[in-house]
Order: sequence, then structure tokens, then C-alpha cells
Amino acid sequence: MAADLPKRPRRKRPKTSSPRAPRPGTPAEAKPAGADLRPRAAELLQALDRKIEDDQGGVPTFFDNHLKRVLTHAVRPGPEVPIGLVLGPQAPRREAAAPELERLRGFLDRFDEGRFIDYRIRRVEKPGQKPRRSEIDPHDMTLSQGAWESLRWRGLPLFKTVYDFAIYPMLIWELQPKTIIELGSGSGASALWMGDLLQAFKLPGKVVSIDIKRPKASHPRVRFLRGDCERIAEVLPVMEMIGLGHPWLVVEDAHVNVLGVLRHLHPQLRHGDYLVVEDSSIKSQALARFFAETPGAYKVDTRYTDFFGQNATASFDSIFRRV
Repeated sequence: MAADLPKRPRRKRPKTSSPRAPRPGTPAEAKPAGADLRPRAAELLQALDRKIEDDQGGVPTFFDNHLKRVLTHAVRPGPEVPIGLVLGPQAPRREAAAPELERLRGFLDRFDEGRFIDYRIRRVEKPGQKPRRSEIDPHDMTLSQGAWESLRWRGLPLFKTVYDFAIYPMLIWELQPKTIIELGSGSGASALWMGDLLQAFKLPGKVVSIDIKRPKASHPRVRFLRGDCERIAEVLPVMEMIGLGHPWLVVEDAHVNVLGVLRHLHPQLRHGDYLVVEDSSIKSQALARFFAETPGAYKVDTRYTDFFGQNATASFDSIFRRV
């Protein structure tokens, strides 16, 4: 048997009467990650309890239950709290915050910002933050219109994500539009769907749907117009728009002459009207130019863009309310 190796003697640290001062240029010890979030978490927890009781009859959603657990841990941390969810003195000191902590921070930031936000503010990247895109996994988003078949309405391909399929009825019910203008009819399914929603909600509105190829579909609440969005002033003349009742819901889904279409519609859009630009991730340059020309005229309605999580929609930061 080999002889035991001698133990290395432990170095004794000289006793001092006071803590060692940091060396010049050394930053002071940072506060625990997330300590700044505790007051905000407490405020949100109270708001969450009120919402569940007042708006939902005391019945929480799946997310309500999850968020309440996270916020409760944040406000009253204990030894059983999973790592990354403690936001106070017991929080672990790590170089990078836990994903749970970052998700909570992002949710609190959005909660503090309020419902209506300027587009340019929404799109500005804050130092150390990733671009505001979507909380939905890209693979899940690609499946959201259907994995093999397209989501359908009245047997026709609808080409809407499941998120937008849930968002539009809520928006239509809240807005109660007198006129829905759709740019890009496709198969006609989305115009039929919105016409059906107007009827189901017993609203008197009408749908005007424009495409270079007129669909064969028909509906008593829908007027299909054949026209090219490259010549939007000919397809939808100003005098005709003046006769359309407000509020409006405008859905831009034609992918043609986006900036020109928005410029044409802008003078006719009134306070409280809505403008939705679908597939906006590929239209960012046109949107940036349009909002540079119309500062302060529109706000992103985050109730809808973030209803299922940040930008869980085909309309990234592009469900707008005219102000």
C-alpha cells in the first residue's frame, strides 16, 4: 500500500479588524440578480389577483397560475424556490441571469409600459437586450397555419395563424368596426370569416376586400374588388373612402406597394381606427419610413400583439391604433 501523501498546509489569512477595501478600479459587489424586481413583482401580483377576481369571476388561466407561483416566489422567497426565481437577498450570484428571471423581467417591463406604445419605441433595442421579436419558437410559428393542410374557413384556405385566428374576433368585438378593409383577398376565406364574425356579433359593418384576382366566393357582408395595390388610388379612390363608415379595421396583407398603400390610407384613418400589417417582419423598412413620416399618429396595441406572449402573431409590433 502506498504511503499517504503529506497534506498541504492551509495558508492562514491574517486577521483584520475591518473588511478589505476593494482595489482601485474594482467595482463594488453587485446586488443579487433580480433584487430590483421585487417591488414590481409585488405590484403585479396584486394586479393579477384583482384581474382574476374582477374580470374572470375568480377563475385563473393556466398562465395566471404559473405567473402567480413565480411572483409569489419572487416576493416571498424561501428555501424551496427553484434557482433563478429568487429575486431578493437569497438570489444566486451568477454571471448570467437565469432564463426564468429574464422572462419575468421582460414581462414586468411590458406590464410597466402599458397597452399602447409608440412603434419606434417598441422597435428600439435596449442595451443588453435582444431584439423584440416573438416569444413563440420559430418552429412552432411555422406550424401555426397548419402542419400539412392550411387552416380553413368554409372549406377555403384561411392563411391565418392560430394566434391571429383567436385575436381578430376579440379585436372586432372591442372595436365594432363599421368598415373592414382587407388588402389581399387570397382565396376569399378571411373576408368570409370576418363577414361571419360581424353577423355573429350582430354588428352592422361591411367588409371591402381587394385583390388583383377576384375570388369566386360571395357573402352578403363582403364586397370583393378587383384591383392592383400598385394603383391603390384607382382601386380605392378618396371619394369612395369618405363614404365608408368608421371605425375602420384595415388589414394589409397584400405584400405589394406597402408604403404607398399606407400613405394613401393614412389621411382617411380617424382616431380609434385600427391598422393591422400582417407578415410585418418582412415589411419593416416600409413601416419605418411610414412612421418616420407620421410621428405620434399610431400606437402599437400590445393587448393583441402580446396576447399569447410577446409578438405571438403574424403582425410583429404592427397592430396599430390611430391616435
